[in-house]
Amino acid sequence: ALRAALGAPDGAVRAAAALAIGRTGMRDSVPALLNLFSDPDPGVVSAAARALGDMRAEEAAVPLRGLLGHNSQPIQRAAAGALAALGDRTAIPQLSALLASDDPALRMAGINALRDLGDPVALPAVLTVAGDPDPRVETRVAFAVAALYRPDQLPFLLQTLKQDRPDVRAAVAFGLGLAQERRALPNLVEALHDPSFRVRARAAEGLGVLGDQAALPAVQEAA
Repeated sequence: ALRAALGAPDGAVRAAAALAIGRTGMRDSVPALLNLFSDPDPGVVSAAARALGDMRAEEAAVPLRGLLGHNSQPIQRAAAGALAALGDRTAIPQLSALLASDDPALRMAGINALRDLGDPVALPAVLTVAGDPDPRVETRVAFAVAALYRPDQLPFLLQTLKQDRPDVRAAVAFGLGLAQERRALPNLVEALHDPSFRVRARAAEGLGVLGDQAALPAVQEAA
């Protein structure tokens, strides 16, 4: 019955059927869901993309990557989430490109997908939206840095603490704290004296998350 509903004349019914199929994991319906990518209703295409992500349908990865270039932003967002659910790291360049979108919701979808994929190769792209004018995007940067962090990334991130953009320095300072990278403690203490108030505040937050009592005097002195 659900598969038959994918051909219903009402787009809302088709979309609901697609989502239900995704929840129930009807693997034999993957071809039918892929066929919905040509549906004239963007809501149906979005639902099909989400359903394929829910089902972890790896055979849908290439068509989903194609949807990242769609002219409908809701479809692009659904595709980004689905690709993250599939763990499709080959989509990182296309997901990174979403961060340059004029639509903050699309930038947010991009950073969420990159964070969920968890591949540190995306760190430089994520840092491009540090200081984003939309606070929903900007607040995600430090958390994405922490999610993508691997110990071998420490030299790269410590170098970014010295670059010109204070928004990047701030995101990295807080992100290193969230990542519980105790080797960065001296660098975060140093960042407490950064000329930017934002960086100083984020460094203090990062040290607070680290919870190292040895840094407490430096935080109190900088307050």
